[in-house]
Amino acid sequence: MIGETTGGELIAGHTGGGPGSAVAVYHRLDRPTGTAAAFSAGGDGAAVEGACINLLRTRS
Repeated sequence: MIGETTGGELIAGHTGGGPGSAVAVYHRLDRPTGTAAAFSAGGDGAAVEGACINLLRTRS
């Protein structure tokens, strides 16, 4: 997936999951802030995506 967040950050990455888990790995394309990954037992894809976005926003 490549696109913009609601806050305007340009990111690329993927969210996935299986029975009882979710994972997301995203890279910020508009700034050299790196790559973030998050995992959650429970399968909440929105939560792991949000965690990645928050990590990428707080890196300068």
